[in-house]
Amino acid sequence: PHYFNDNSNELFSQIMCVNDVCALYGYSISNNNKISKYVLTTKKEDLMHYQECSKTLLRKSKELMNIYTLDNINEYLKERKNYQNYNRKNILFKLPIYLISDELLLNILDKNNINKNDKNKIIKYVKEEKNIFNNILKNNKILDCISILDEESFNNNEVYLDIPEYICDKKIKYNYSEYLIYYKLIKNNNINNYSYQIHKSVFKNITINIIDEECVIITKEKKPNIYFVIKHKKLVRAINNFESQLKEEIYEKEEIK
Repeated sequence: PHYFNDNSNELFSQIMCVNDVCALYGYSISNNNKISKYVLTTKKEDLMHYQECSKTLLRKSKELMNIYTLDNINEYLKERKNYQNYNRKNILFKLPIYLISDELLLNILDKNNINKNDKNKIIKYVKEEKNIFNNILKNNKILDCISILDEESFNNNEVYLDIPEYICDKKIKYNYSEYLIYYKLIKNNNINNYSYQIHKSVFKNITINIIDEECVIITKEKKPNIYFVIKHKKLVRAINNFESQLKEEIYEKEEIK
């Protein structure tokens, strides 16, 4: 999908749909459908005209979102670096990897029989994520909205370390006792750091990073990982407002004891 930056009016609208066989074009006036007009044509000269119009409009438009997969992951990582100097709100199903302790991380990796090469890559990645987290908090704030699970919910869900596929394609599982230790680390950080807060989230299987009013990054967690970077201002605000309606502070209820 694409969009135009220019302001549009709601009084007069035009439509143009074209493919290799036909073209539909027309106009409408708000609240006056009786004088709207739509024409379907299959004439060769009309098709050529509207196809050229469509290509010109597409060239002048902007993409509603950038989509990244393993095939263009380096482009995503490069773009991601542009958003480290903003307040951010993260809606997470997996616990944030930048708050795991080194000891807990190593224990989980060993239990999962992660080979030396992958282990080194993961340790390096986690260190980089911790540095990014700490650098953001120097001048900005982070709010993590986390899915908090009781033991039954934990056992009924696939819960893994938040390690992206481009770092290690193996799912790294841990048990509920480790989950509680991990959550306690996050809770302590929330208590001791004014710039870091946690709330309860209701989302599953996706991660949403709302970076001030600059952009939203939506990550599909299940393989293959896909990253959607949205910069359209109205859509960014809409996602932000929608999430705010669902958000609920974890200390008010359903806190893990």
